[in-house]
Amino acid sequence: MKTFITASLIFLSTLAYGQTLSLENPTYRSGDIEYTLSSITDFYTYVDFKRFDGDVLIETGTYRNDKPHGTWIMYSPDGEVKSTMKFNDGNRVYMQTTQEGRKVTILYHNNKPAEVTYYVAAINGTR
Repeated sequence: MKTFITASLIFLSTLAYGQTLSLENPTYRSGDIEYTLSSITDFYTYVDFKRFDGDVLIETGTYRNDKPHGTWIMYSPDGEVKSTMKFNDGNRVYMQTTQEGRKVTILYHNNKPAEVTYYVAAINGTR
């Protein structure tokens, strides 16, 4: 849950890039956050998001029309995936993370947690 709260705060704070991106200026960096205008269509504007801790990449994702869209990934300092969250036009679809050594999947309905599944760690090659 701590990861979820952290991710939610990050997503809200990252909307600050506003109108600073353009075809002439496709990359905007503010501190440890970098936005790159990846594509513009007749209906959608896609902006790639990267967050760093110094030189270490700790989160990636994409905005579509200023809303989180697609798969967002949070990384550990050693570069391993800590958690993933899937969005559809700003609405959470699912999240996968690890808590206390166990894999956890949260499915969302109407942007609210609807189902939580905890996976038991394998013991001697069996589940």
